[in-house]
Amino acid sequence: MSVIRRGAVLATAASLLGLTGAGSAGAAFPGANGDIAFEGHVIGNDSEIFAIKPDGTDQQKLTNNDDDDSDPAFRPSGNQLAFASDRLMAGRGDIFKMDVDGSSQRVVDDDRSSDYNPSWSPSGRKIVFASSRAPDGDGDTEIFKMDADGHHVEQLTNNTSDDFDPVYSPNGRKIAFERQGRRDDAEIFSMNAAGDSEQQLTENNDTDDDPDWSPDGDHIVFESDRDNSPAGPLSTGLREIYEMRPGGGGEQRLTNNKEQDEDPAYSPNGGRIVFASSRDNPSYEIFTMSTDGGAVRRVTHSRALETDPAWGAR
Repeated sequence: MSVIRRGAVLATAASLLGLTGAGSAGAAFPGANGDIAFEGHVIGNDSEIFAIKPDGTDQQKLTNNDDDDSDPAFRPSGNQLAFASDRLMAGRGDIFKMDVDGSSQRVVDDDRSSDYNPSWSPSGRKIVFASSRAPDGDGDTEIFKMDADGHHVEQLTNNTSDDFDPVYSPNGRKIAFERQGRRDDAEIFSMNAAGDSEQQLTENNDTDDDPDWSPDGDHIVFESDRDNSPAGPLSTGLREIYEMRPGGGGEQRLTNNKEQDEDPAYSPNGGRIVFASSRDNPSYEIFTMSTDGGAVRRVTHSRALETDPAWGAR
């Protein structure tokens, strides 16, 4: 989970929405594999956005300030990143964008509510995101979309639950997202890009979240504690990575170990999945694996907490 969303959860939601690692990956659109962006921070300090080659070389720090920058998401063209930052007001997220080298950082939409989890549409003309700005004033988080320049903001969901982690399907017709209900579990849903025709894709008493579409649109990858959850909802049970069909069902477990595996996102060529894991580090590092869960490779090597990876095209 991004530090901004964690702060917003603590400030605006009484329930325990925050579990380490649940953050928006940003969709991987079809293309050749480029760099991996991720959020990195030392616990107790601010978080920044970094980029690295998939083989672990040429790590670059893209943001550098005393605030929290998180939730990186590549534009389908690969030339820009959207991200969340609380640099305008501590603890309140706003959506920013920048060029992939870290230059031209600017706010997209400055709102008094907290905005996070940005993800691009396939055309690169829209950004979908989670926000607490809902006009009904009930304090929950809903899904919105806006033009890439911040204009024409539209609310897509409207309910008494909290909706997070929206991501467009590769054809732009659907948006998958996470809903954290009042019975304190979390499930994966999808809806049409206009916000209608919601469909629940997972259903259990555990936490399923952080969805991402495969570049061909045939699968959705997500994280879950369903096979490791101790008694009680929204527990801190070990999370693993799973894959399912875009309409739900056909669920396959891809990881299986005694550590946390979270924040999955497909590569643009569809051949690998990037994710964050505590398997080799008491905090988290960035790894990749094949789509069947094999051929795991470690990408980052540091003492920092590194999460929320997104894989860009080139």
